[in-house]
Amino acid sequence: MLECMIVGDSIAVGVAQAARNYHRVCEVQAKSGYSSSQTFNQYVNRWPTDREAKNTIISIGSNDTNAKTTLHYASNIRERIQGQVWWILPSAALKPAQRQVIIEIAAFWGDRIIDATPRQLSPDKIHPTHRGYIELADRALNIIDKD
Repeated sequence: MLECMIVGDSIAVGVAQAARNYHRVCEVQAKSGYSSSQTFNQYVNRWPTDREAKNTIISIGSNDTNAKTTLHYASNIRERIQGQVWWILPSAALKPAQRQVIIEIAAFWGDRIIDATPRQLSPDKIHPTHRGYIELADRALNIIDKD
């Protein structure tokens, strides 16, 4: 079983880099600009049936053009994951429908949600700041020593 896996788009890439900077190495299956369908087709659909991680962080929806696509692929992605799942919510300002889909899927499965606060977002209102990525990774993976 994998300790952790990070799946999705550019936000997932940034969270993975933040975790790596704190010596928490996760398997990363993410690429900047990927939509939910690309994430599913390029990564998730190719997984072996016994794919399992203790913690999986998923960031999808930010590059989707409609919420129906997000719903379809997020549901299919979630059905194939075992262990604790953390969803990073898409932008409230720019992708409210996709965001709502993720909230509903997370609630259905009993998953956890990670949301960047306005102070953690860069001016594009999509991507977190450097500190925002660290804080998102910390919420799911406890990367920062709290001594």
